[in-house]
Amino acid sequence: MLYGIAAVLLTALITAAVTRRITNRLLAVERHRRLLMEGAQHRECQALRRRLTEARVVAVAEQLLAANTRTAAHKEGEPRG
Repeated sequence: MLYGIAAVLLTALITAAVTRRITNRLLAVERHRRLLMEGAQHRECQALRRRLTEARVVAVAEQLLAANTRTAAHKEGEPRG
């Protein structure tokens, strides 16, 4: 009978250890997946920010070019506008 109780306790300890290892592994996989997703979102955000900055630079360059064109036309005697 004593051996039966010991066997049940040993089985319970082994089951608990295996369950804990599996649970920890699943949590690690989930944490890794979440970090990968956050990294992808960060890279996407950086790319969008870079595109917005480039669009602003282009817009300012176009405005400067238009202003220079109007100024040059005005200096040549053409009406501004």
